[in-house]
Amino acid sequence: MDEDLEKAKAEYDAMMAKMAGLYDAVMEQAEIVKGVSKPWYASKTIWANIIALAGMGVMYYTGTAMSAEEGVGILAVINLFLRVFTKKKLE
Repeated sequence: MDEDLEKAKAEYDAMMAKMAGLYDAVMEQAEIVKGVSKPWYASKTIWANIIALAGMGVMYYTGTAMSAEEGVGILAVINLFLRVFTKKKLE
């Protein structure tokens, strides 16, 4: 019985050492990714949304109309397109 317990303890210790190594590797990658960011004003997605808001204002003041479904659909397609090209997170 003691032999089984020792074997289980050794397996547990080996597993914990592997997990500690994985944790260290994940944290190292997180630090690398953390350093790869950009300021909010460099975000194409944020600028696309600002332009969409400005377009809504222009439409309101000029009296032109677009259905809500059309506007949401167009903005969704633009955001999805931009999301494909997003490489960095925002600060």
